[in-house]
Amino acid sequence: MKSTSKAKKKMNSYVKILLWMALGGVIGGSISVGMLMADDGLDVVLENMTGWIHMHTVILLAAAAVMALVMCVVCYKKGETISKQFQNCTDDEGQAQLDGHYNFWSMTGTVATTMIIYFSLGILAFGFRLENDRDAMRLLVSSALLIVITVVCVFYQIAVVKQIRKKDPMKRGDAADLAFCKEWLKSCDEAERYIIYEAGYKTYSETKIILLAAAVIAMTGELILGGGLAAAVLLLLCNMLSTVLYAVHSVRMEKQRYCL
Repeated sequence: MKSTSKAKKKMNSYVKILLWMALGGVIGGSISVGMLMADDGLDVVLENMTGWIHMHTVILLAAAAVMALVMCVVCYKKGETISKQFQNCTDDEGQAQLDGHYNFWSMTGTVATTMIIYFSLGILAFGFRLENDRDAMRLLVSSALLIVITVVCVFYQIAVVKQIRKKDPMKRGDAADLAFCKEWLKSCDEAERYIIYEAGYKTYSETKIILLAAAVIAMTGELILGGGLAAAVLLLLCNMLSTVLYAVHSVRMEKQRYCL
């Protein structure tokens, strides 16, 4: 009886996989047919979009630079305020709440700055076009803005690590070192490691599905639209989604940790 039930479970698993594959084929086929039917319209939309971004690349990157600076200042200041309150708080429950608030703002700043970098890279990729001297000047200014954005965002993330180490002297690791993740993980307590591992696994599981869907869409877009632009954009989106998913799981598990 036991062997029969195990065989049924295995058979069910195989059937489920086949059904998922069939569903994916139906969805992929529907998307392909839809894109083929809207081929001319998609070409026009894509051309208009890339043309508009090309003309406004400098403005978009300047706005991203301002947004990055504002996010860095606000999140860092919030972290500093909460850190001072944390040091002056002697109540364990109060410290747990302050620690949760601090993690929220530090995670918000880290995710926001990472997404701004990816967004800026995407804007520069769309706006990259050299047809005249004006385009060359636009590219030069855009590249300078991208460097500024990257420096501001990376410096903020390094500053946050230093801020956390100041709040919690037990934490180790320099954000500029290649072995930072390893050193940081070693200095985390059991509860923090649980959050990191669980969030990382959930992100991995969900990213697998996202990357598979993105690969199918990219191949379909390449066959229909050509140019390879769809694949580059989807890779950037996948990176952004991975960052957001990890942050969501971390925040949720942080709340569960303090509710226990």
